[in-house]
This record gives sequence, structure tokens and C-alpha cells, in this order.
Amino acid sequence: MNSRIRREALEHIIGEGDRNCIWELRMNTNAFANLCELLEVQGGLNEDGHVSLPEQATPVEEDCLDPTWRRFKGCLGALDGTYIEVTVPESEKAKYRTRKGKICTNVLRVCNWEMGFVYVLSG
Repeated sequence: MNSRIRREALEHIIGEGDRNCIWELRMNTNAFANLCELLEVQGGLNEDGHVSLPEQATPVEEDCLDPTWRRFKGCLGALDGTYIEVTVPESEKAKYRTRKGKICTNVLRVCNWEMGFVYVLSG
């Protein structure tokens, strides 16, 4: 899928308003705009949808002998997300309900290959 088609699909999703944006992206249009700005300003996201990685990031060495990382030669780290169950007031439960019906918050984590967290986003 080329970047023009992806951009048109996203514009269609957010153009339908908060309800559709929440259904498709699990965040309202304001949160999505904030995420885009964060990716552009801090993550180096460009018009093609690619992220410029920080210069200080060092990839896993070609001669790495560590059995945990040797299969990831050239990688800078890892990105993962998870749901964490939360307790919220009854009036707030709809905002935290996952597609499987649990009441959770989503947490995104990025770590470098040395297992140090370099970014965490909760919410």
C-alpha cells in the first residue's frame, strides 16, 4: 500500500469524526493529532510515513554472540504494547473498554537492544 492510499484511508477515518476515529484507531481525533505531532517532532516522521531514527541509537553488532540478540543483527531495539487492567469510575468505563470487553489502559513501550526503556506511552 503506497503512502497516498494510506494517507487517504487515515483522512477518511478521522474525517468521519471522533466516533469513527475511536472505533478504527482506539483514540479520538485530538489524541491522534497529538500522536502525529509527537511522531513528527520527536520521532522524525516525514511525509512518506517513515521515521528518522536518532543518531545515538546503535544497532546490534554483526559479531554479537549474545544468544538473545544475535538473531537481531542490525536492529535498534523493540516496540511492544500491552493492556493493563485498571479500576475506573462507572462513568469512565466506556473509554477504557477494550474490544474484548475488559477495562484496561494501553501502554506502548520502546526499548533499545540493551533492554533500556527509551520511550513509554500510557493511555
